[in-house]
Amino acid sequence: DEVLCVYTFVKAVAVQAASVVPEPPPQAADHVPQGAELADRAEAYKAAPHFGLCSVSHFTVIHWQCHQSATRAAANLRPKPQGEWESATVRNSSSKCNTLIPVLGCSLSATAVTQAVERYFAHLGKLAKSNAPLVLNRRAAAVFHDLRLCFERLACQESFSADTGGGGPRHNMCLALAMLQLLCQDSLADDLLQEVQHLQQVCVRPLLAFADASEVQGALARYRIVGQLDGAHPAHLWCLCAVSLLLGAGTPG
Repeated sequence: DEVLCVYTFVKAVAVQAASVVPEPPPQAADHVPQGAELADRAEAYKAAPHFGLCSVSHFTVIHWQCHQSATRAAANLRPKPQGEWESATVRNSSSKCNTLIPVLGCSLSATAVTQAVERYFAHLGKLAKSNAPLVLNRRAAAVFHDLRLCFERLACQESFSADTGGGGPRHNMCLALAMLQLLCQDSLADDLLQEVQHLQQVCVRPLLAFADASEVQGALARYRIVGQLDGAHPAHLWCLCAVSLLLGAGTPG
């Protein structure tokens, strides 16, 4: 029942494309849209950001108990003791880290899995500080959007190591598998199903509402991400749809 964990760096972010609501068309004093123009504008969507977490990793694996033992040993170093994550950074190929995500193998007992999951989310709550309820009360949503951001970085060819100093696409696709394992836990099933159904209803289905390839640009034009003046990057929307549909295929109901 020794739980394997992966050193991970987690930071708070404004999660985008998490809640999509109809955006009313602008009313110009000298122009009143009519017909198809009005319909097109009425179908516009605005993605409002909300609090979330973003994880990256160099994918250094360690037993939970080994991490605990190494932390105690580092605290007793003389003349200069090391803190938990300072010493963990040394073990993590000098890549910055501040948490451990569990790898929930099939050989673990139900008790060990439950303890590992609870320990992970309790630590995420500490990292979220005043926003802890937004993580602890919507666990599946927090992991779901973290996973989406991981695929988003891959799709947009963004750096995985800017915050940590180490770890690339290959390491973080392995991290994505650990996140998927978390989302497969029965304790997160109801929350995950609710989140996926909501996103499919308000974002995925409208985005996929086109008859042929010539209408794709029109569908993309219906979306914009708050704070991004040039509109939503197609890769942002792609990974949202891909993850939503992937998880929707594997959730109850």
